[in-house]
Amino acid sequence: MTTRDEVRDNVRNIFDEIFKTPYLSTEDEEGVGFVQKSCPYNICDGSGTVAVVVNGYRKARNCRCYNDEIIRRKLRNSNLDDSLWQQELNLSNLDGVILHPIQHPPERKLQLTKQKKPKAVQDPETPQEHIYRAYQHIQMPKGLEEFIRTYTQKTLEYLNENPIQQVKNLMLIGDTGRGKTVTAGMIGKEYLRNDKKVYFTTMRTLVTDVMKKEKDIEHIVSTVDLLIVDELGYEYHTDSGYAVTQIKEFLRTRYNKKLPVICTTNKYPIEIENLYDKSLMSLFHGTYFMVYVDNKVDGDYRYKIADNSLEDFGLELPPEQQEETLSES
Repeated sequence: MTTRDEVRDNVRNIFDEIFKTPYLSTEDEEGVGFVQKSCPYNICDGSGTVAVVVNGYRKARNCRCYNDEIIRRKLRNSNLDDSLWQQELNLSNLDGVILHPIQHPPERKLQLTKQKKPKAVQDPETPQEHIYRAYQHIQMPKGLEEFIRTYTQKTLEYLNENPIQQVKNLMLIGDTGRGKTVTAGMIGKEYLRNDKKVYFTTMRTLVTDVMKKEKDIEHIVSTVDLLIVDELGYEYHTDSGYAVTQIKEFLRTRYNKKLPVICTTNKYPIEIENLYDKSLMSLFHGTYFMVYVDNKVDGDYRYKIADNSLEDFGLELPPEQQEETLSES
């Protein structure tokens, strides 16, 4: 009697003869497919499928646990942090304002002496002063968290149009530790839940990976549904302008294909304009929501995480610092 293994080997041999190429085992054949002892939701028997009756016919559909595993694997393939799987969007400790460019901003006011005469030498305009002169500050009526939810929902709707008619990108601006990267990642997670392809990288890595044969960056940039680029402005620049040329090519490709981009940066708009050029800044102004993100309570949220972890190791803050932390919260 022919065994199952013998039948499988015969099939593989026939495949090799016909297609002149080695048979590639599936994940399940290699033992790395969907494997679990029981369903965490107590819905299926652990197989990842459940039986349903449709129009009198018995059919199988994926269980919730199987769909979860698909998203987990997509999360890993997208380069997003695995920890996002356990998180939900919570921006209650963050404020945000949209920096909307003024087409013809007013001239900078001259600094005056005590005698009310213009100073002979004017101090350079700070990046903070520039955003108040050159941008309107649009408040979010329902807060940053609701805006992010709306942005995610609307851009997913854009992608589901056939053909895609419009695109709106997002640039999250703010100091270190304001939750910009996590926020971008949570949007990416929601895209994965909606069966979209996501790719996360830093701008520096994106530029350098172009030269690597094992990574088809041009294909990734032109096909993934959502491209998340962290640390805009911290890539390596040369006199040849290679990095700027590549970045412009990436972003214009995305724009032409109506595919969204989310960027995060610690730099202010005037610093971004000085680093690149006016044509790229025009693209940012025309197709991106430029959102300045800040904490409702001053400080880097990572310090709060560090404070909370002390207890796990039998440590605690000095009493005076405990009072300071309580007063901030």
